[in-house]
Amino acid sequence: MKKLRIIFFIIFFILLSFNLLAQSFDEMLNEAIKFYDEGKYRKAAELAEEAFKMGDPNMEHFYNTACCWALTGEKEKALQNLEKAIENGWLDVEWMQEDKDLEILQGDEQFKDLIAKLQKRIMKLEDNLPVVHEETAIIDLPKPNYDSNTSIEKALKKRRSIRNYSDESLTIEEISQILWSAYGVTLYKDGMPDFLRGGLKTAPSAGATYPLEIYVVASDVTDLPAGIYKYKPEGHKLIKISAENKREELYEASFGQDWVKDAPAALVYSAVFPRTTDRYRERGRERYVCMDLGHSAENVYLQCVSLKMGTVAIGAFDDLKLKLLINMTKGEEPLYIMPLGKLKESEEEK
Repeated sequence: MKKLRIIFFIIFFILLSFNLLAQSFDEMLNEAIKFYDEGKYRKAAELAEEAFKMGDPNMEHFYNTACCWALTGEKEKALQNLEKAIENGWLDVEWMQEDKDLEILQGDEQFKDLIAKLQKRIMKLEDNLPVVHEETAIIDLPKPNYDSNTSIEKALKKRRSIRNYSDESLTIEEISQILWSAYGVTLYKDGMPDFLRGGLKTAPSAGATYPLEIYVVASDVTDLPAGIYKYKPEGHKLIKISAENKREELYEASFGQDWVKDAPAALVYSAVFPRTTDRYRERGRERYVCMDLGHSAENVYLQCVSLKMGTVAIGAFDDLKLKLLINMTKGEEPLYIMPLGKLKESEEEK
């Protein structure tokens, strides 16, 4: 017994020391951010690199440290950290080329080489995306409800952006209702053109071109296994894209917004711009598709009120990382993430 007790205490203290190290890692990085905000770039970079010895830095940590070194004029150290950022998954090549923090590097040949290598990697990744999704795993969604006890006036009055959700699971019926409100078919007649993709929908669209595609990232939904699904308005169905739980990856793609990680499910919107721009040219890209997105997202907000759920429209994410994560088709461009969750009691009372 004495030996077992000693072993137990050794394991306890090892685990405790790891926990303290993890806390120190986070605290040091937070302190480095404060130094950056105060314009103390060298202190920020040195503290971040000290923290790296104690924890597990990600691509953003390396990228931010590269920015700090660049602002001090230390090109070599900045480039070293940029390389590490790329090795750890950094893909935002446009931001690197435009980031004012990296201005001192942007004419440097080594920096240009890094950009060229990254662009080649991105091209390879995009080449692996599908042209169309195979409809091999189809799930019929429950029929949506066309009536509720929540008036449109009440839904409008109570609509808010909600970033805190309860631990309660969602149901496939709730997901079905949300998807129908977002882009469900409300009218179909024989002879309607194919581009309507099932018929007229709950959200208006410029010229009825319907450029949007909607995905569900499910992690905790009753009767819907964790995975990624694409909504098919025709017939009100889901196409399975992936059987993996991608909540953590979605959180990372959205630059670490906690409400994405806390939500049991999320909608991801994309657009196939040519559906609209082929008819309306650049006005379609600059205005009409964005309007279509707003119409559909507002429907989701209002439907959430009637279901005692919450959501928030998110436009801050890594476009390429999100596109690769969802496995969108080559013709799609990501637009929005909308996490979905049940309201906490404090939110219900408001």
